[in-house]
Amino acid sequence: MRSFVELYFKQGMDSGGHHQYTNNSACYRIFKARPNASKRLIILPHAGGSTSYFRHWANIADSDLEVVVVQYPGRENRMAEPLISDMDRLVGNLATDLKAILNKPYILFGHSMGGGIACELAMRIQAYRYPPPTQLVVSAVEGPSCHHATEVHKAPKSCLMSLNVLMVRRLISMPFQSC
Repeated sequence: MRSFVELYFKQGMDSGGHHQYTNNSACYRIFKARPNASKRLIILPHAGGSTSYFRHWANIADSDLEVVVVQYPGRENRMAEPLISDMDRLVGNLATDLKAILNKPYILFGHSMGGGIACELAMRIQAYRYPPPTQLVVSAVEGPSCHHATEVHKAPKSCLMSLNVLMVRRLISMPFQSC
């Protein structure tokens, strides 16, 4: 009997009928191959995120842009692989595995935890003397130069709960603004 992962990720198509490509190392997926595209967008997902979260980006991207989404170990088609908790090892593996697709201009985009990984990856790519990204874009995370170290996470649970209550009350009292 085949596993859920095998059924969900059939060779060549995903469950939504979108074309997909997974390289031999399974480090990234390209849902809509555009071999003639002049540039690439390499996406590094958030913690707990996976390639499928970003699969629709390929459908809305400009035809001259190929969208590549990194697949972390322990997720989707890499479910059998152990998670990597060491940033240095993760970034080293990614830099090596992505080298083959750094052959045209590319943007590194990282969301949340992926933003931190994207920053580290950009530095590793530079250290390895691979072609650098044309841009580094991060969302939902502070840049390394803006980081304000706090120790809120070390506070007693009762203090954290009080802080959460204050934040929720503040959000409730804020007027609604539509987009």
